[in-house]
Amino acid sequence: MKKLQQLLLPHIHQILEQPLKVETPETEKAKILLHNNESPYNTPNNRFPEKHPSQLYEALSRQRKIRQDCIFATEGLDHLFSLFLRLFCAPSLDNIVVAAPSSQLVSRQAAWHNITCLTINLGEHFCFSADNVLAACDEHTKLIYLCNPNDISGLCFDPKEIVKLLAQFEGIVLIDESYIDFSSQKTLLPAIEEHSNAVIIQTFSYAWASAGLNLYVAYGIPELINYLQQIAAPQGINTPTVTQTLQILSRPVDAHKWTQQIIEERGRLIPALQLLPFCEKVYPSEANFVLIRTSEAEKLHAYLKARGIKVLFLPQLFPQHDFLRITVGLPNENVALLGALRTYRS
Repeated sequence: MKKLQQLLLPHIHQILEQPLKVETPETEKAKILLHNNESPYNTPNNRFPEKHPSQLYEALSRQRKIRQDCIFATEGLDHLFSLFLRLFCAPSLDNIVVAAPSSQLVSRQAAWHNITCLTINLGEHFCFSADNVLAACDEHTKLIYLCNPNDISGLCFDPKEIVKLLAQFEGIVLIDESYIDFSSQKTLLPAIEEHSNAVIIQTFSYAWASAGLNLYVAYGIPELINYLQQIAAPQGINTPTVTQTLQILSRPVDAHKWTQQIIEERGRLIPALQLLPFCEKVYPSEANFVLIRTSEAEKLHAYLKARGIKVLFLPQLFPQHDFLRITVGLPNENVALLGALRTYRS
C-alpha cells in the first residue's frame, strides 16, 4: 500500500502540524485544578475525561495481547468511521467500497460527508472475493469496509481472501469484527503486524453484553492510531463509560459463559427453524443471530410483533426475496419465538 502520509488529505497535514494542547488533571498531576472551568463538586464526574484513558488502554492491551499504541477506543461505530472519512476521503472526489449487504450506518456516514459509497453485492450466498472488490475500486477509492462475520447473514468470509485484499489494495481496509467472539474463525488482529493498511474493529456491544456502553475499539499500526488520537475530540470517552467498561473487562469468565450459551442456543434454534414449512432457507451463522429467507417475511414480522416479539424485517434484501433476522435470546425467549412460529398457520 501507499505510505500513510500519502493517503492523508493535504489539509490534515497542516492541522497535525499544530496539535491542540489539552491539559487534563491526569497529565498535569496537580492537586488544585483551576484551569478547565470545572465544578469543584460531584467528584469524579465533575472533571473532563482523559483523552486517552490509561487504565482502559492498559486493560484492552492485556485482554487482546496487543500494544497500547496500536489501540484507539471511542463511543459509537458511526463516530469511529467518521474519523477515517475525515482523515482520508475528500468530499465530492473520493469514494469508499462496502461489501454489501451490510449495515446502512457506514453508507449513511459517507453520505453525510459527501463521499460516494460503492457497494459490492455479495449475492444470496454471501460469497466474498478480493478480486471482485478490487475490480470495483478506482484511483479515488480510499477505504474498503467489510463486516466479518457479516452483520446481516452471520457468515464469515474466507480469511485468505481478506489477506489478499490487504496485500493488493493501496488504501485502508476496515475489518469490522463486532461478532467475532461468536465465530469459529479466529480474529485477524495478527494481520496488522504484516499489513499497515489493516484496521480491525471490535466492540463490547455483543459478546460482552454491553450495548449500552456503545464502545468500539480500532486496532492498527501505531502511526495510524496516532492520527486517530489527534483528530478525535479533546475530551475522550466519558468517565462512566470508562468505569463500566473496566468493570465488564474484569469479568471475562462471565463474558465467555454468555457467549457459549448463545452459541448453544443458536445451535438449537437453527434446526428448529429449518423444520418450519415457510422458512425457505435458514442460513448457518457465526454470529448471535440467524437469517431466514421466506416469502412471508412481512406477514411473519407483523404476526410476531402482535405477540410482543420483535425481529428485524429485511424487505428485498435481494431481488424478489424478503428476509427476517432473528437475534438469539434467552432460552425461554427462543422457546416463545418458536412456539409462536409453529402456530403461525394454525
